[in-house]
Amino acid sequence: MRILASADLHGFWDVYDWLVGLAGSHKPDGVVLAGDLLGFPDGYDTVEEAQAADAQEAVTRLSTITCPVFYVMGNDDWVDLDSSVPNIQAVHGRRVSFGDFNVVGYQHTMPFMGGINEKPEHEMEKDLEGLRDLVDHNSVIGTSAPPQTATTHLPPGSAAPSSCSSLCSARSPEYSGRSSRRTPRALPSRSRLECTH
Repeated sequence: MRILASADLHGFWDVYDWLVGLAGSHKPDGVVLAGDLLGFPDGYDTVEEAQAADAQEAVTRLSTITCPVFYVMGNDDWVDLDSSVPNIQAVHGRRVSFGDFNVVGYQHTMPFMGGINEKPEHEMEKDLEGLRDLVDHNSVIGTSAPPQTATTHLPPGSAAPSSCSSLCSARSPEYSGRSSRRTPRALPSRSRLECTH
């Protein structure tokens, strides 16, 4: 299975267009967008109005991708995409079947900007504990930002994880121990994409 994954698009339409083009040329089986999808365009009275306009534009552009698009929002997103397009699906807090695989999403981050998708880490850990039964060895996990102080890593079939890091490890032990901090990558030059958390 080939998955195109991206995050932090922040309403930059040239990046959306690049992503749509990449999906068209590489023909992934699915696209996973891990938060911070919307920007803050000028000319609106509120952040919510500005991002509602961005959300409509994002859905219009993403709707041209022919494979399923799964997404979670991020700490910079104050509204949801609210897509009525069948192949664009929110996965926050749920499991969506995807061929022989499934996608599970979580969109909250630790407090940073006071956004609606921010929670203290102890609340995030409780939420992630509730997702454990949704995750198995065929899961693709999409998250905007996992807890950064988590240190517990569990093998498949172990007791319930208490962090996103251990949730990912329960899915696939080879990812255990990796940093939850994301490093920007220039995706066009990469021949394959990596699963990171």
